[in-house]
This record gives sequence, structure tokens and C-alpha cells, in this order.
Amino acid sequence: MKYPILLTLLAFSFSSSACEEIKIAHDKLLKSHFSINKSFSLYMDDENKVKLTSIIEYNNGSLNRSQELISFIAKGFEHGEDASEPFLISGFTCENIKVDGEKVTINFDHDDKNYISNFLYQKEKLLPVKSVVEAEVGVLFMNWDIKIITDYSNFKALL
Repeated sequence: MKYPILLTLLAFSFSSSACEEIKIAHDKLLKSHFSINKSFSLYMDDENKVKLTSIIEYNNGSLNRSQELISFIAKGFEHGEDASEPFLISGFTCENIKVDGEKVTINFDHDDKNYISNFLYQKEKLLPVKSVVEAEVGVLFMNWDIKIITDYSNFKALL
């Protein structure tokens, strides 16, 4: 009878420790200076509206995009990005973190949107891999399901 309780306590202790390590790594990411390539797609009701690539440079809260290349934009659709990246949003709790080896998923709701950010956790650092944002947007009597998928590659720490 003691063994299941001991295993449960060990698992809780490990997941608690892993959670704190992920939160610390995320805080370090928010205070760092890096560049990363971004591939962005926006869907409305499963119809692709925008596809673009760009390079992001982030420096302790300051975000710049450069070399933006729009490969597709639906006719009559106007596109404008906000000044953040989903993987930079904090405010998540341990219940929102899932760790599977070096793969980390943070899944939480914020401002009526669901954010799912995937990272690699290597050498006590979080490296962004992919983010998915889902929301429902309504104007008058019309509603649209919005899905934004962003893939990240070539993470480079800058000094």
C-alpha cells in the first residue's frame, strides 16, 4: 500500500520540479536576445487567408520583424499582425505545461483565445518550435473560427 503512495509523491515532485524548470526557462527566454525564422499561416473557417515568412529579432521585450515575404494572401483580405508572438505570452500555470522528454507543450487560454505553444527544452533553455492560436471572432450575426499556425526554425541566441 505504501508503494503506490510513494510513486505518486515522486511523480508529483518530479512534475512540480519540471514545471518550475520550464517556468524559469520561459522567463529567461523573455529576457534574452535572439533571432528566429517564422512561417505564419492564418485560417478562417478552415480556409487559408494568409501565408508569410519573416525573421524575428527579439531583445528583452522588444520585437522586430524583417524580411517579411507574403507568399499568399486571399483576395480582398487585409492582414495585420499584432506586436507579439504566441510563444512569448506568459501567465500559464503548471497545469498548462506538459513535458515529454525534451518536448514541452504549453496550452492555455488568454484573452478569449486558446494558445498552444510547442518548445524543445535543451540545456535549460526553451526553443520555440510551433504555436497554434484558436479563437472565434464575431461581427454582428456572423462568426468565424480563426486558427493561426506559426512554425519557428533556426533559433539563434544573440549577444
